[in-house]
Amino acid sequence: MFVEDLLAAMPRSPESFWGHHLELSKQLVQESITELQIRYDSKIRRAKHLFEKRFSSASDEERDEVIRSLTALPVWGLVVPAACPACDSPGGVRGRDWSGDYGDVWFLPRHFTCPVCELDLSRDELELAGISAQLLDGHEEDPDWEPDFD
Repeated sequence: MFVEDLLAAMPRSPESFWGHHLELSKQLVQESITELQIRYDSKIRRAKHLFEKRFSSASDEERDEVIRSLTALPVWGLVVPAACPACDSPGGVRGRDWSGDYGDVWFLPRHFTCPVCELDLSRDELELAGISAQLLDGHEEDPDWEPDFD
């Protein structure tokens, strides 16, 4: 899959790179994508089932209280909050920071966990869940801000 991304950025075409193996390459990429999608869908179904099993007999208030308590647990390392794609509860994306060429700092996601439905996603599955890199220092300065010299 990564080679296809690189070939798109290069002047060389996939046909000239793969030669008579082009169709096999396309087939293997499609199988890999299909397997990834199946694994992701299976994890989402399992997490939704666990969420439903845990909270089917609970009132809305009880469910909300349990979710608040589970998501309030301290987490170590660089974590960005994200809604769980299975149960919509607050989850956490662990990752690392990366400094760009222009002084910008990016968060590169590596792993998602939901303490409520126990969904656990990594690497390529994050992309299927819509979890991608994001700018960490992308705040805008207040144009009316003035320093306080007192």
